Amino acid sequence: MLTEQENGEFICDKTEARIIIGKLKVKDIKAEIILNGIANNEMGLEPFISQDIYFLDPITNNGFYMYDDRGCYVWSDKAEKINHIYKIRNN
Repeated sequence: MLTEQENGEFICDKTEARIIIGKLKVKDIKAEIILNGIANNEMGLEPFISQDIYFLDPITNNGFYMYDDRGCYVWSDKAEKINHIYKIRNN
């Protein structure tokens, strides 16, 4: 994990972690429950999910990560693939 220091430099923090990668059909992902659980963690509500969960699509090379109830990261190998999300959701 990279942590930005007050002087603008980044340092690499190492954390022991267990990573689980699973392959699921989109219809089997209960995204609303997962995203509510992530948002609830920061708010102190239950049920909550405190683990980091990344959604990756190997076909489109897109990714999604919700860090808390305030926002998320969306990325792709090509900006034009996700530019429409930026235009719709930037506000």
